[in-house]
Amino acid sequence: QEARGYFKQANAIYETNRDKLRERLQALPKSLDPRKDADLYKERDQLRSDYVQTQFVSAMISYETARSHQPGSRKHKEGLKQAEQAFGNVAEKYRKRVAGLTAILFQGRCRQESQDLKGALTYFNDLLELPDNETALRRLKTSALVGASTCWLDEPIDQPESAIEYGASWLKKERPDERSDTEWHQLKVLVGRALLQKSDEERGSSKSRMRADARRFALD
Repeated sequence: QEARGYFKQANAIYETNRDKLRERLQALPKSLDPRKDADLYKERDQLRSDYVQTQFVSAMISYETARSHQPGSRKHKEGLKQAEQAFGNVAEKYRKRVAGLTAILFQGRCRQESQDLKGALTYFNDLLELPDNETALRRLKTSALVGASTCWLDEPIDQPESAIEYGASWLKKERPDERSDTEWHQLKVLVGRALLQKSDEERGSSKSRMRADARRFALD
């Protein structure tokens, strides 16, 4: 209850900041020349970035408020639905920005925590189509794959082959500076779990090979 009070106060502050940023943006000229109006152009870019961020943070506060309720309770479910809608507003308007794509990730997490795994996968799978070249997008793609793999391994879905196919393929693209990243380690463990789960359907050398691969992923 105390935490939700802090969340409410924080959200009020961010909403006030958001309104002020919108007013400042509206006060700027509609058309700016990058060369002639360099200072104003730079200011507008920063204000736009800050404006998007305040909307994303407000959605995050809704998400954390929902999670402060007992899992499975009415308030928990309703809160997650409201958070998903808030993230959806950010994703719809700013899909070309990292904040908008991150909002899609959290839409998936809202569905996942609501036990709607198929719904969660629609969001996670959307992010699996991101390009591999930019660091921020690679982080998002890894996070989405962790979320998707968790859903694939859950009993209602039970598709370990998908976790193996997508997870093992992505792990081959791991960069040296990503080896210590927590979510890369989570993904390795999930792929290992998927291999163990799938090995139960195999026999002989195929079963042994899959179990050996599972250990390798889990211990890497």
